[in-house]
Amino acid sequence: GWSRQFDGRLIYGKTRADGVADIFAWAKEHIFEMITVKQVAEACDVSESCARGTMNKRPDVFKKFGREYEVRDADADRKAQKK
Repeated sequence: GWSRQFDGRLIYGKTRADGVADIFAWAKEHIFEMITVKQVAEACDVSESCARGTMNKRPDVFKKFGREYEVRDADADRKAQKK
């Protein structure tokens, strides 16, 4: 989207919200894979800090195992808990 720079210029580019949406879309295609922050950052074209922050905020989607994360299907996990 559009963003205003510190000097007042308007530029069009990818926002952090676009990057977060890309991460979740990518995760839906890679369920149950073991991944690293670097892999997600490169695949979704976001910074590693954005990827790490997003992954840490959603433990229902990204389950942490040391330095790696497992991509989970949050909907399927909730349905399994209800049974």
